[in-house]
Amino acid sequence: MTFDEFQCVVVGSEPAGLWLLPGLKKVFDEFEGGSRLAHVPLSTETPRCAVPAIVAKHFNLNVSAEWSPELICPGKTFRWDSRALNGLPPVAHEASIDTLLNPGKADLQSIQRALVQDPKWLGYASGLHQFLGRSQSLSAEMLVHFSRYYSQLHWWEPLQELTGVGVESFPQISAHSSLEGFQAKKGGLAIRFEGVGEIVSRRWVFNLSFRGLQDLCRKCPEFLRILNVPSISVFLGALYPLRLRVQNTAVPCPVAPLNLIFDTDVVPEMGTEIWPFTLTRNPSESEITLWVSGPGLTNLETVLEGFRAGMGRLNKLFPFLGSSVLETSSPLDMSTCFGEAERAGVLADLERRSFEVYRKTAFHTATRSPFVSILMPDFGCHLPHPVGGLQAARLLIAAWTPKKKKTSVPAERGLSSPPF
Repeated sequence: MTFDEFQCVVVGSEPAGLWLLPGLKKVFDEFEGGSRLAHVPLSTETPRCAVPAIVAKHFNLNVSAEWSPELICPGKTFRWDSRALNGLPPVAHEASIDTLLNPGKADLQSIQRALVQDPKWLGYASGLHQFLGRSQSLSAEMLVHFSRYYSQLHWWEPLQELTGVGVESFPQISAHSSLEGFQAKKGGLAIRFEGVGEIVSRRWVFNLSFRGLQDLCRKCPEFLRILNVPSISVFLGALYPLRLRVQNTAVPCPVAPLNLIFDTDVVPEMGTEIWPFTLTRNPSESEITLWVSGPGLTNLETVLEGFRAGMGRLNKLFPFLGSSVLETSSPLDMSTCFGEAERAGVLADLERRSFEVYRKTAFHTATRSPFVSILMPDFGCHLPHPVGGLQAARLLIAAWTPKKKKTSVPAERGLSSPPF
């Protein structure tokens, strides 16, 4: 089966690509008299993002109510809000986003002096950026700078950006499907997907993680060469989720949407002494998601060992948790009674749900094909996620917006040019 030509197809459900589609619709409706856009989700669920208030305002995101994360340390527990930031240079959350992206020299020097007086600022900032960023290759001053904007956060559901937009979807192309072939066609590119057939589009945007892209192209590795993506060595690691569906009695006290457990009051080691978890409350039950750091090349036993260590900390924090768990997203131990197929299935599911962390940041969306762009999580990953991707999406919209021709104004009769 062959689908007629689209103006743009976004493959994958990273936040930036979902935000891109409504913007493209406005452009094509205005300049081309209509639009035909498509989304290939590859997954039945799209994770929500915690974004700073200044980011939500700048990109006009549809977000939830504002909240602040909670930090749980051996010596104290406190909300990371404006009162907790006393001692750091203040920030204006309603100011231009340039204050977040490009801090001034005087601001960074003030942060440096604060770090000399109290190194704990670096530990708090590292823990927050471990969950809210996608790269840890940042200076201490920049980590603390970004952390000041993490005191006012919102949940953002990127998939809601497509509500009522009129974008076609291909849910039959799942995370287990593969890209089987491609060819230039009709001023665009035709791509053939397993079980669906050929889709033709003038523009393609691949908007998924490195692992997701490699898995999608497993039967067509030559397409990866066209995309010109770096090797998997760009991975520094990943955050892996353990979801717990629990009775509401498991967490009887008020708890923030995002919490970080610190093993030490001094500067903790990232990956082994910081334990982020999120809480979603529903009328009948709640969901706790524990996030554990692990290697980029996934070792199942290492991740499960992290889950067990994290669960120990959650059980200490919530004494009724053990008797209130209804379901877990993966086993905590697979050393016995599990076959290779079951282990491979759990590993694949963990990889699909993980947040990749990168060594290097990407700055270009172009590929070797004029019809294909990449919009992956490593774009601008030195910034709070997903600011870099949203910036790249805005640049794509600008690049694909036709330039309006200037209309010439005829000279009035009876007027002549001056003699000089």
